[in-house]
Formats: sequence, structure tokens, C-alpha cells
Amino acid sequence: MTRRPITKKYDADSIDVVQNVEYVRLRPEMFIPSRDIVGAMSLLKEAWANSVDEWIAGHCKRLRIKLSGPLSFEVEDDGRGIPVDMHKKTGQPALTSIFTLVGSGGKFRDDSYGGVSAGLHGVGITAVNALSASCEVWTRREGKVYYQAFKQGVPVAKLKRTNRCPVKLRHGTMIRVTLDASIFEKTAFKLSAVRSICKNIGVLCPGLKIFFEDAEGHTEDFTTKAGIQSLLGEEPFNVGPIVIQDTKGITAALGWRFSATGTGEDWQSFVNVNPTADHGMHVRGAQDGLTAAMMGKARGSGLSGPDLRDGLVVAIHAMVPHPQFQGQAKTRLAGSEPYYQARDVFQAACTTWFKKHGKLLRLLIDRAKQLRLQRAEYKKALATLRKVEKGGRRGNLPTKLAMARCDPGRRELYLVEGQSAGGTAIKARNDGYQEILPLRGKVINAARAPLSKVLDNEEIQDILRSVGGGFGKDFDVSKMRVGKILVMADGDADGCHITCLLTAFFLRYLTPLVKAGKLYVVLSPLYLAEKGMQRWFGDTLAEVKKKAASGSVISRLKGHGSANVEDLRWYAMGEHRKLLRVSAKGTDEALRLLGNDASVRKELLDV
Repeated sequence: MTRRPITKKYDADSIDVVQNVEYVRLRPEMFIPSRDIVGAMSLLKEAWANSVDEWIAGHCKRLRIKLSGPLSFEVEDDGRGIPVDMHKKTGQPALTSIFTLVGSGGKFRDDSYGGVSAGLHGVGITAVNALSASCEVWTRREGKVYYQAFKQGVPVAKLKRTNRCPVKLRHGTMIRVTLDASIFEKTAFKLSAVRSICKNIGVLCPGLKIFFEDAEGHTEDFTTKAGIQSLLGEEPFNVGPIVIQDTKGITAALGWRFSATGTGEDWQSFVNVNPTADHGMHVRGAQDGLTAAMMGKARGSGLSGPDLRDGLVVAIHAMVPHPQFQGQAKTRLAGSEPYYQARDVFQAACTTWFKKHGKLLRLLIDRAKQLRLQRAEYKKALATLRKVEKGGRRGNLPTKLAMARCDPGRRELYLVEGQSAGGTAIKARNDGYQEILPLRGKVINAARAPLSKVLDNEEIQDILRSVGGGFGKDFDVSKMRVGKILVMADGDADGCHITCLLTAFFLRYLTPLVKAGKLYVVLSPLYLAEKGMQRWFGDTLAEVKKKAASGSVISRLKGHGSANVEDLRWYAMGEHRKLLRVSAKGTDEALRLLGNDASVRKELLDV
């Protein structure tokens, strides 16, 4: 079949020549990642990157970033200012060229910025100007302040001298930008994201005074003497930290934080102060260098680099002359030189550190072997789990589950200790949204038992089928068939033990569920006071005496299985119930307490 022509004319008059500001506005995605907050943040980064380049070149000591509106910001520095003399090639002031011509800037050669800079394409500030509704620039050169305004990238008037400036500009530059809302629809800067940028700049640019100001005029000082290690947080390391201080352009801090099931690696990477979210060759080189430093003792073990690096947290900053990035967003570093630069520095520094801490290297190797066995066991266990998910009546749901037909997000799943209590709970529930899964006795201790035995346990299988969402690292909160899980065991010692065992299973194997705030414990009362038709419940004898009327008969509750339907509905299933939400914080410590090492429990109990 022959297609009919959809155009009649194609000659020289059909060719448009779109350049500079006009081209940027026509095709924004060629210069920024997207037209949302990510793209807006990349333009803010282009603005402060010029100030940071002045610091790198040794000409800037102070930087101020202000958010003055949803899409408005100011950046001010005390650098050299922007050249304002006439440019020979463009025939206009250099400042005007920089803000309106793609490919104009002072970072293509070494005599202005020494080859190391956060900006490099001569596009950044032009894109900022082009994609703005308005852009104003004040700069001080040779004791005189110059001003120029732009609208949608086009000069409103020629560059001129001025005696008016929003700040006292002794030297340096200030720009005020409002991004174009027709390009960045439904977008607004987030204070937390800009504060995070200021923190990173403060850490990566020692000696630079950096201030953040919000729209109300509140100012925060992010100047710091803290090293790059501060980017890794305050949680203690199991191994480390190893700190590399400005060696051949590489500054880094790294260490290992263990978890029971393995967490992979966590890298924060930067090049010339630019955050590189997609990493690149400097990170790959650092990984290979670290692995080489560890492999001397691990050779023949069958372990890989990722095995040895599990639990690793790293912050790395590489100062690279004339860096090559994949795309204008500069989120991934390319080129072979940064690879060898980072590899050699990491291998030398880590080899030296492990020579002094040989026992810690052996600890990492032994842990990597253990995690590797766990992963192999996990693969086998998943096969068992898939068989479980296909079985059972009513699709994959256990037959003893008392179901509720409603929206999954509204549905509550009660895990109830014992068949008797389960029967009472089924009568007491609101069957519009509450489900009951009775459990027989104490479930397996997931903190102690191997994974294969955990998944062979019938009660665990029933829980997984009732919750939905998958298992382990593949668990997906969005695919859960319930919105809330409530553990309901008796308030006595046995009930508390069952609660601990169930909580351990969720913490170890359904961690995303716990982090999402979906797991609760029903706080079951221990005491009941009765007088006539009146009844009061309490967790302690003192509490129930305080609530009850004089002359009441007080007794200790025997458990949910002995409770009547009205009582159970009142204190466990209705508006008067007390719930405790389980947090994932301290998961490793909780699993250790329930693990094989009895000394941990003895230490806690001081016995």
C-alpha cells in the first residue's frame, strides 16, 4: 500500500533556523531532564554551580541561595563578577552573551577556571534564562555595579550601570529568577530539597560560607567544618569508617552497616560538587579498587565484589578536570580517566586500612559467605512459596480466613492467637472490613530458624497468602490485599511471646510493610472490673481500680478465648481499642534478641 503525501512543499523556505534562547524554549528537554520539579531543580543547580566554580578557582568565600516563591530563587556570591566588557566575536557585552547564547562561557579552557568546574557546557545559565519568565542580573566589576533584565530569555534593555541593587554587592554577582510557569506546570521548589543541596555544598566546599534563606526571610547557615563522613549519617558502623582526604582529587568516606538479610550498597557520589545520582566511572573505579583491596584475603572463596560490599555506605567526591558527562543533566560521569583515578586511590587507601584491621576484613569475608548461603536458600524457598501461592481453595486464600469484601486499603487483617479466640473474634468483628485469621499456637521463630523452615510453616504460609504483596526483597506494599495487620494475642507472658514471634517474622521478611506503618499490635487488657451491668478494663490492677466504681468485683482476664463477644468487640475491635504501631527502627537489635545468641537476652535482663 502506498502512503499519500501529507505535505506538498519542501524547499529552502521550509527550513527553520532556531538558535540559542529560542531553541532552548522550543525543546527544553534537550537541556533539562524534565518539565517538573527535577527539571526546575536542575536549573537552580546551574545557577549555584557558577558560584561554586568561583570558589573552586579561589575567588569566592560566600554563597547565598534564597527561595523567594514557588518557582523563584536568588543566588548571590562574592566572586569576581561576570565580565561586562564587549566581546569581540558577538559584538555585545560578555554578560549578555553568557545569558543568551548557547555555548558561551569561561570554562572551555584552563586560564579562567583551571579546568575543574561544576559547569562546563556553556549552556547552563543560558538555559536558566531561556526557561524563565523573568531573570535579573546584578554584577560588580572594578568597583561598579551593572544590571540587565531578561524576559523569557530575551533582554528587556541593554546592560547598564546602576546604583540600585537589592543587596550590598561589594563584589560578585546576584541573579534573581522566576521560572516560566507555562513550562513548569504544577511545580514548586521544596524547601527540604534545597536545604539538602546547601548541606552538601557546605560539606564539599570547606571554607565556603553558605546561607539559605526562605521566602519569609529566615536564614540558615550551612557553613560547616564537618568532613564528607557527615553525609553518611550518625548511625554507627560495624566496620569503618575509612576516610580518604583529598588524595589525587578524591575525597571519600566509607564503612559497613550490617543488617540481618543484606542491603546491597548505598553510594552518594559527586563530581566537582555536582551530585551524580546515576554515578558513573568514578563510582565504578572506586568499587573495583575496594574489591581489589579485599580480594587478597578472599581469593578462592568464590565471593564476588557485590558479596564483599554488601552493607557498604559510601560518599565520594571526585574533582575531575574537564569531566565528561552523559547528558546536560550531568548525573552520570563518563570517561576512563576518572575510573583509574578513583580505582587507584581506593585500592591504595583500603589496602592500607585493612592491613591495620585484618580481623575486620575477615569479619566482612565471613559475613559475605553467610549472606551468599542465605541468598541461595532464598531462591529455593521462593520455589516453595510459589507452590503455596497457587494452592488452597478460594484462589490462594487459606480456608480458615474469615474474609471481608471491601477496598483493600480499608481492610483490616487480625492475626488471632488460638482457635477459640478466633471464633469469638469472627463473631465480634465488623465483617464489612475486618478479617480474622486464627493461628494455632506459637509460630516459628523467624529470627532463629532457616528460611526454608520458615516457609514450610503452615501458619506462615497462611499469613503470607492473607496479606498478599509477595515476600522478602520482592515484597510490594502496593500489592497487599489488606491495609492494616493487627496482631491480637493475650496480654499474658505467652501472648507477649507470640506477639514477639509474629513481629520478628514481619520485621525480617516483610520489612517494607513495617516501614509503611501497616503492622499494629492490639494492646490487650489484663484486668476486668464488674458491677452490675457495668464493666471496666485495664492493663494494670491500679488502672482498673481507678476506673471502676466502688464495690466492683475485679478479676484477671483469662484471654481472648474466654471473653464474650461484646467485651472483645469493645476493647479489641471497636473505637475503644488501643493499638501500638510497630516501627522498623531497631530491627537488627530486635532480631538479635530473638536469635540464637542467649547472651544478648541475658545482658538485657542483667542475669
